[in-house]
Amino acid sequence: MNKKLARKKFPTKRLGNYAFWSKTRKYRWQIIVGGLIIVEILVQYFYPRHYTLPFARYGQEFYGFKHRNILEIEEQKRFSNAKIRLNTRNNSNEVKISTIGADLINSNTFNQLSEYPSTLRFVPLSIFWQFPHIDSFSVKFSNSTLDEFIGKFAKNNHIDVENATVAIKDGNITATEAKAGSDVDISTFRNIILHKKYNIDETTVIEVPEKTIVPKSTSSDLMEIREKAEIAIAKEIRISIEGRDDVFIPTREQIAGWLEIVDNEGKAKLQIKADKVANYVVEMDKKVAKTAGETVITIIDGRESERYESEAGKQINKDNFVKQVNDVLFTPGRYKYIQAELMDVAPNVKKVYRYSNSQSGLESKLQEIGSRYNVRISIKQLDGAGWQASYRGSESTPSASTYKLYIAIKLFNEINSGHIKWNDPMLDTTVTGCFDRMILYSTNPCAEAWINQFGRRDLNNFLYSRGISNVTTFTANDAVRTSSDDLLRAVEGIYNGNLVDEQNRHKMLDMMRRQIWRKGIPSGTAGWTSNKVGFLWNYVHDVGVVHHPRGTYILAIMTKYANYGIIAKITTELENFMYK
Repeated sequence: MNKKLARKKFPTKRLGNYAFWSKTRKYRWQIIVGGLIIVEILVQYFYPRHYTLPFARYGQEFYGFKHRNILEIEEQKRFSNAKIRLNTRNNSNEVKISTIGADLINSNTFNQLSEYPSTLRFVPLSIFWQFPHIDSFSVKFSNSTLDEFIGKFAKNNHIDVENATVAIKDGNITATEAKAGSDVDISTFRNIILHKKYNIDETTVIEVPEKTIVPKSTSSDLMEIREKAEIAIAKEIRISIEGRDDVFIPTREQIAGWLEIVDNEGKAKLQIKADKVANYVVEMDKKVAKTAGETVITIIDGRESERYESEAGKQINKDNFVKQVNDVLFTPGRYKYIQAELMDVAPNVKKVYRYSNSQSGLESKLQEIGSRYNVRISIKQLDGAGWQASYRGSESTPSASTYKLYIAIKLFNEINSGHIKWNDPMLDTTVTGCFDRMILYSTNPCAEAWINQFGRRDLNNFLYSRGISNVTTFTANDAVRTSSDDLLRAVEGIYNGNLVDEQNRHKMLDMMRRQIWRKGIPSGTAGWTSNKVGFLWNYVHDVGVVHHPRGTYILAIMTKYANYGIIAKITTELENFMYK
């Protein structure tokens, strides 16, 4: 009985399997598409968060699948060369945006080009309609540096108002028409700079707002003082020189050029133009002046060792002559006589600097180089004679990225204390990844995150307890500040192991040797260098330990309005002195 039932049920089972696979074939395309969608969603969900999105654009370039490090390095390079064109009504000036107080916010750019929320990652095919595009830099400004720049720019682009003047034309007195002046509208200009969009691929243009300065006197004002001008111009003036036979007689045209109209409490006034009279003195001096000699002073190691005195010269007393001209032009009488007074002119001084190959010689050489380039320098030999010197070495200066040396020292301490581990997550990477970015590429986000983590006051106290002076501070209003002396102390402490343990000492020096910014000290030395640079606004710094074929030394150079080429020249000059 069971065998019969079994035989009857078997065909039914086969029929059921057939029906299942028939339905499966019927929906096979839906199953395939559903599977592909699941795979695509998984790809979206696990798309690396430290890479830009596939269709991201940076400027005019497609910048998809780029690692955060690559993007930040590229952006720093572009930002360091980015320029703005400032157009005034009379000229156009181009300056680097970094020199007017702008600083790059790296993280903003990467965040926008990589932003892909988790909720959106579960939407099928959503990655294909993500088209992030950045065409301008994300910047912040230092108020003090920006105000300094605007002040200088406004001064350089100020156009003096030209009031009406008198002149001789075809034998008649005529008025030279007044010209309006202009001033930069500082408040509006500052607001424009702060809110301007700064292009990545091209020079950003700013039309500088200006305010017109209206002349206080015009040609119509001459009618009231024409008679005075006629009398002054008609004067016949003979000029003799004290102790000489030379005689000078200025022409009517020249006398007219000495006159101008100015506003005097709302009324036009005729007066002399002192600079024009002074120019006439220059022409007379070409015939009567005696050129001063040259006193040569030889200075060895900062001390005068020899002096060759020269004779004084003679020239017309310019200030006194201007007063004499003013008197004769505005006193009665047509015929006037002036005796110009000669005055002594001190000899020109030429200083010849020489330096002995010694500690005192290095100190004097450093002072001369520092004053010549207007920089702060500290240097110390780690072997040989052990010379050490500095010029303005304790002066507080915005540190730029050199402060990352102090962050590294603090980080090593936290790791050795067990508070932080190298594989701990940090931003979109690990502590190791962040440390690489901070030292190798000098990017800012990780360093700024550590400042917030450690605390600015705690960083100060930590560094002071390790022998760094209180000139270095993370709590200044404008930026982290330090000195070339403190940077030298930090690098020396890393090099000799006083501030870091042996393992981290090797790690730090190796990374400083491999960091990508090499145009300063490394370009100027005949040896090789483990160094750390900093560049912010108008500041460019470099500090490192240098392994010269004839000795090892530490050099810290902090500059303003200079460049890495200057730092390289200083390095070469110092090495030529120490190892000649």
